[in-house]
Amino acid sequence: MKLSAKIDWVKIRKLILPLTLGIILVLLPAFYTEPLIFHILTLANIYAIFSVSWDVIYGYAGQVSLGHALFFGGSAYLSAFLTNYGLTQYLCIIVSGAVMAGVSLLAGAPSLKLKGPYLALATLAFSEAIRATLMAFPKVSGGE
Repeated sequence: MKLSAKIDWVKIRKLILPLTLGIILVLLPAFYTEPLIFHILTLANIYAIFSVSWDVIYGYAGQVSLGHALFFGGSAYLSAFLTNYGLTQYLCIIVSGAVMAGVSLLAGAPSLKLKGPYLALATLAFSEAIRATLMAFPKVSGGE
């Protein structure tokens, strides 16, 4: 029995541009030291990740989730909150990512069976409940 490996050149050509751009982004810090360039690229990448998550949930699954802002902003808020207590930036990123992954599991598990506007309302209600809880304790959370 002979196994022949077929190379799908169409798929390879579709991967060349994203891989090239990824390599350029990884190598960019070696050539630029200007903080403004890094700030713009960081924000662009953050919003790209945010838009890809919307594409996955709405484009492929056909669901509308309004809870993305909770996980997107909650991780940033928690990371900034933890830096006030003397944790290093890298540890804050890891801890806030892990905490928000847990929060997303808590929000996602009950809403797995929901579809359409019910999913949108459930995710919106969950994010508003977290926001209201944070604003109810301004001495702990720092308020708005």
